[in-house]
Amino acid sequence: MAETKPEETLKLLVGPYYKTSLENARIAMKKQPSVVDARSQTKFILDRVDSLMEMGYIKNKPGPMRSTGACSKQAIAENKALLRPA
Repeated sequence: MAETKPEETLKLLVGPYYKTSLENARIAMKKQPSVVDARSQTKFILDRVDSLMEMGYIKNKPGPMRSTGACSKQAIAENKALLRPA
């Protein structure tokens, strides 16, 4: 929904889920990739760890398993049929 109806998605999420202004959410949405398989986004994710800690969303930096996508790789390997194009 975020990819196909970004404005509608923001209106649903800002307030109840994201505690920010609609304008700030629009800016963030343009800068943050909206993807299901985020393994290729490791650098992007790790570059934002410090700000997530500052905002109180996380207390500790992720360890190697989380940052390398090992959990995603395992889940994908176990569910290959779900990822085949229609």
